[in-house]
Amino acid sequence: MLEDIHDYHKFTMIEILDTILNQYVSILIDPRDILSYISPYFVEKCELKLERFRTAWLVKLETNTKIKVTSQVRQCPINLNDCFKELNLNILPIESYDVLLIMDCLERYGVVLNFLNKIVSFVTQDD
Repeated sequence: MLEDIHDYHKFTMIEILDTILNQYVSILIDPRDILSYISPYFVEKCELKLERFRTAWLVKLETNTKIKVTSQVRQCPINLNDCFKELNLNILPIESYDVLLIMDCLERYGVVLNFLNKIVSFVTQDD
C-alpha cells in the first residue's frame, strides 16, 4: 500500500532545486494542490517582504491538521530553469521543501512538466 502511494507521488510531482534571490531553494511542484506556498523560514532567510491578508483562512494538510494562512509574499522573484518569474506565494510552514508550486500558477507562463523524466521546461512563442 505505501509503495503504491510512493509510486503515485513519484509520477505526479516534481522536485527541483533552483533559486530565489540567489539563494538555493527546494521546490515541489504539485499539480493537485490549489495554492502555492513558501516556508516562513525561507521568507526570513531571504528577507522577503510579507503582506498580511485582511482575513486569514485555514488550510487542511494531508495529515488532517489545519493551519491558518495569514500572509503572503507578493511577486516573489523565482528562477525556474533559468526562466525568471514573479509569483505570489502564501506563507505556510512546509516540511521538507522551501516552496510548493501548483500547476495553475505555472500554466500562464507556458510551463511543461514531464513527470516521467522529472523535467520542467518552458514553451516560448518561438517554440
